[in-house]
Amino acid sequence: MKILLDVDGVLADFVTEACHYNDHDLHTDPDTGALTLMDSRGDEWPWPAGEYDIAGMMGFTACEFWHHLDYKNFWLGLRPYDHVSHLLTLLARTFGKKNICLLTTPALSEHCVPEKIQWIEKHLPDYAEQYLIGPAKEFCAHDDSLLIDDSDANVNKFRNAGGNALLFPQWWNTNWRHAHNRMRFIEATIKSWAPKGDTDAG
Repeated sequence: MKILLDVDGVLADFVTEACHYNDHDLHTDPDTGALTLMDSRGDEWPWPAGEYDIAGMMGFTACEFWHHLDYKNFWLGLRPYDHVSHLLTLLARTFGKKNICLLTTPALSEHCVPEKIQWIEKHLPDYAEQYLIGPAKEFCAHDDSLLIDDSDANVNKFRNAGGNALLFPQWWNTNWRHAHNRMRFIEATIKSWAPKGDTDAG
């Protein structure tokens, strides 16, 4: 099986940095995974579970939100999540490293694509030649492919196109109940796609 692994929201912490660039701080409850937003005046409000509209949560239009991110080094500066090594090791052990491809959607910013490539080279050098960048992830769907993504919309499109998909738990999607123990959820769920017999992790 070919594993197609989303970057932003799965490997790279896009949301925290995007909030920061839009003059908001994001706080996570370690026990539940619940998110709280704080604006520059110090006002706080909870992020509703399952709400994907990050721009609307901060009171911006989509154009305003993305305009605030159109700066050099935004994409390169995204922090890798703490679970990245665990996740990649699990997938490589289960499916083989050669069967893993990073699949990420670009923004319209001129800095996005080159900095996404630099980010992969910096943080995931073992996958520097195993990535695809493009918005239509469903074109990679087939019965022997598995997309791991934090977007309900991407997951649904991929499944409708004939592929397998796993919604990576985050507070902003319908798997939010598992956001605080996402790797335990992934470990348990991934077993249904695991190939029989030994897997070459090379």
